[in-house]
Amino acid sequence: MSQENVEIVRRSNELYLLGDLDTMSDELIDPEIAWETRWPGLPPVFHGRDGVREWIARVSEPMEFEMKLLDARALDDETVLGEFRLSGRGRESGISTDRKVFDLYSIRNRMIYRRRTFFSRAEALEAAGLRK
Repeated sequence: MSQENVEIVRRSNELYLLGDLDTMSDELIDPEIAWETRWPGLPPVFHGRDGVREWIARVSEPMEFEMKLLDARALDDETVLGEFRLSGRGRESGISTDRKVFDLYSIRNRMIYRRRTFFSRAEALEAAGLRK
């Protein structure tokens, strides 16, 4: 099951990069998902499939950005750690950003039901209970 969950995270990112949010949402996102974020100026949690779409719209408004999956690995039967390269540029400011972010995905019944973001691998592993 854990390798299957890694493939779910990979497929989710592929669909996101293609802009196919409907397929991503319908096939891979639990209707009751808790999409936790640390994006400046946004609420800490978005709920449901509409919440995921809202998050994408709100972070895309001030900047053009891309989140490419660099690596994904199962931490247990339900949790996948995704390492991403976030790169983008402010639409008005032109200021660019390029950094890594780490997401923990909780998956059951082939659907992502929780996503949490961290700024370091160590922070994500600690949140997953694998490091103190």
